Amino acid sequence: MRVPNYIRFSNSNTYMMETGSGLEFYVSGAKAMTMENDGGILHGSWNSESVFVTSDRRLKTDIKPLQRTLRQVVAIDPNPKASKQLSGATSNDGALWLLRQLRPVSYSFRKGAESKYMRFGFIADELESVVPQIVRTVGDRDVADQKAVVYQDLIALLAAAAQSQQSSMEELKSAMAKAKQEQFELKAELQALRLDFERLLQDNEMQDFGTLNASVTNTTT
Repeated sequence: MRVPNYIRFSNSNTYMMETGSGLEFYVSGAKAMTMENDGGILHGSWNSESVFVTSDRRLKTDIKPLQRTLRQVVAIDPNPKASKQLSGATSNDGALWLLRQLRPVSYSFRKGAESKYMRFGFIADELESVVPQIVRTVGDRDVADQKAVVYQDLIALLAAAAQSQQSSMEELKSAMAKAKQEQFELKAELQALRLDFERLLQDNEMQDFGTLNASVTNTTT
């Protein structure tokens, strides 16, 4: 059974339209949702009481600690421009290297309901040159070869970088405590040497004074 490719509701500006490649939904004349064979797009601002992302262990394979994976990825295919920075930084920590390459920006969309607001985030084209695993090409939607970011994966990368920074801070704190203890011990040793030196001076002064008294006594007798 075929249905019309255009369904209009009581409000003439609210309708659903079949485009050949998917379905488009309009509410009061504004495009609200697009459905395609590989997913869809929610246009404008949407509120949700809860959002769930599939993450069950039984649905996943090849699970590895992200720190280890990043070390392998950075070692295999570092960004040529950033590799110079890597060699002079912390080459054995892919998470911290990645954090140094990210460029957070503020921006506004060119059109749409969100265009009147300032937004914060990243540029997919730039992320693709650093960590292409979190960038997807979603087709010719608003522009040709439009790119998108898998922000859930980016959150995991930022968490790994934060853990690396925390580990580095703890190591630095431990090193500073050790240096402080060594400084305290060195100060104590210097103080002991100072006391020994003063004691030797006093002994020499007493010895010289005794020799002088003996000389004076011999002279008078």
